[in-house]
Amino acid sequence: MKRITCRELGRQLGLSHSAVSLALRDHPSIPEQTRKRVKNLAAKLGYRPDPALAALNAYRQSGKPSSYRATLAWIQMASCSDELEDPWLNTIFEGAQARAAEQGYHIERFKVSTGKDWIRLGQILKSRRIEGLMLSCISNAPTRQSFEWKDYFAVAVARQSKPASHLIANDQFQSAALAVRKLHQAGHRRIGIVMPREFAENTEYHFLGGFTSECTRQNIPPLYCVVDSPDQDSFQAHCTQWILEQELDAIIASGPGDLLPALKKAKLRVPKDISIAFLSRFRQHPNVASIDQNNRHIGKAAANQLIDLIRRNERGLPHSPIRILIEGIWVDGSSAPDKHT
Repeated sequence: MKRITCRELGRQLGLSHSAVSLALRDHPSIPEQTRKRVKNLAAKLGYRPDPALAALNAYRQSGKPSSYRATLAWIQMASCSDELEDPWLNTIFEGAQARAAEQGYHIERFKVSTGKDWIRLGQILKSRRIEGLMLSCISNAPTRQSFEWKDYFAVAVARQSKPASHLIANDQFQSAALAVRKLHQAGHRRIGIVMPREFAENTEYHFLGGFTSECTRQNIPPLYCVVDSPDQDSFQAHCTQWILEQELDAIIASGPGDLLPALKKAKLRVPKDISIAFLSRFRQHPNVASIDQNNRHIGKAAANQLIDLIRRNERGLPHSPIRILIEGIWVDGSSAPDKHT
């Protein structure tokens, strides 16, 4: 049976093969009625894309030097630290920026806070014809009714947005499980984890889930402390009391800010009295055992996903969001020595 091609569809419809190709990808440059005509005939004749030709085209494109195509928007909350204060977020951005540049795209940063900011942002995006959005740690994005998501290609980076879009993030379940496994291999048996309630909720309890799962696998008690505290002082006081009560020999934390002062108050020395590990790398603590969340790779994967959406012309928020999870890597540190040696 003769293969139905875009040229054949175009011949029967009186269109060019390029117009047919754009119509099949729902490109807005083709009138909606024309798109329907093309799709109806394609379905009737049993048209299917040629995967070999698609692969050949991708190969040809990969060998060409990238020329400028468009600007993509990196959107983050105004409350987020800037790149000088938050190297974790900046490393993700650098990965996205590098991959986007390879494909001929430029990324520009925008910050939002209130609903008025989103209205203003929408006006800016429209006037500058920016259609690709990376949502970085956006927890309160406007609804489908109050923002024209249907006009944009969007992915969430590091943390799921609300309403939900495709997400590219660290595999937090795997990362926490890996931290427990490595500490257990080093001879620790009373391993605890501590985090603020807000952090647990923002990460959808994935870190805590990985921790309890691996503790169960290793047949050790899952000792965790999720703290509801109105301020840092009360959080540290709660942590100090809990750490002393549990008689831990190792503790995992989201970061140094609250844990280290709590250990100091408890008069516990690292690593002589207790081992510690963080769920992310911190440049100011290079000797602390931790999880490298592979942030640069998260950024690159986010750029890949967004550019793929643009190429497939898949606009708007998805009904079934896809999650791409990047595994973390354990980094040894003097804060968690092997107890067997």
